[in-house]
Amino acid sequence: MSLKFNEALEVLVENLSKTIKPEQQRYMQDVDEITKKIDQELININSIFKGTITKWDQTFMFCDKPFSKTRVPILWIDLPFAVEPQKVFVHDDPRCRMFNLKTVVNHPAVQNGFVIGKQLISLFSFDLNRAIDRMHIFTCKSGKKYNISSNFDKPNNPICKIDVKEYSAHGLEENMLLFYEFHIMFNFSNDNFFYAYMNNFFHQVEKSKVEASGKKANKLLTNAKKLLIQLQVVDKSLMVPAVNFVLDCTVDLSTVSNTGDTLLSAIKPLIPLTGTPGTLIYVLGKLLQFKESDSVKLPELMELFGLQK
Repeated sequence: MSLKFNEALEVLVENLSKTIKPEQQRYMQDVDEITKKIDQELININSIFKGTITKWDQTFMFCDKPFSKTRVPILWIDLPFAVEPQKVFVHDDPRCRMFNLKTVVNHPAVQNGFVIGKQLISLFSFDLNRAIDRMHIFTCKSGKKYNISSNFDKPNNPICKIDVKEYSAHGLEENMLLFYEFHIMFNFSNDNFFYAYMNNFFHQVEKSKVEASGKKANKLLTNAKKLLIQLQVVDKSLMVPAVNFVLDCTVDLSTVSNTGDTLLSAIKPLIPLTGTPGTLIYVLGKLLQFKESDSVKLPELMELFGLQK
């Protein structure tokens, strides 16, 4: 029986998702411990951000492990006070919603009745670095030891990155296991919007749109990564870092609407990054044929991905 192209890919992804490798399960448990430890250290230093952070789990990515984890680079911080947005008319583009945030609360990031975004980011950066420094060398229940470090990039357009390196069996070498990397979005107690601070103003985005966008992005990227990692069976030179790079940097999520389109848009830039481009060119050609006819038998697709002889 033939299926529609995207429907067949979804079935294939579902089949691939049924079994999680024991190694992946162990590492995911370690990451959960690391994340909880970061939150605990924020409590230990009595940070103003303790208990306010959500979505840690969507902000990290494994570097070279063949695990189908993708990254949505937004960390949400819930601030427990109300604000009154004051629209800033920089130019006439209605899509550009920039604000100053007025408030009556007494808070380290509030001056003269307004939230100072640069100060808010600076405070978070300072506290996160302190928390990470306190756990620096961290041993999980699995017995694995990790070196954890953090840093912020451009102050006016902050991207935070936390690197997690795994010590080798003899305890000396450090191998990069994963990284957390994210922009920050702030949520205030009385508002239905998230705010990102950039270029001296707070940019307003509807919560529902952010949540829907993040959910969609996570699904499409994870599905595509599962399928791309499966292609290692037919193309041994297809490396996880190349897959991560393409999904993270070259796939335009504003132009793809389903797993099939995401997969196709990822394979094209992967071709020059693999040692055997002929294999991916063949796979791409067959997938384009299936898409054009919008009809494919599941055994054909499974064979293409090395799941069936």
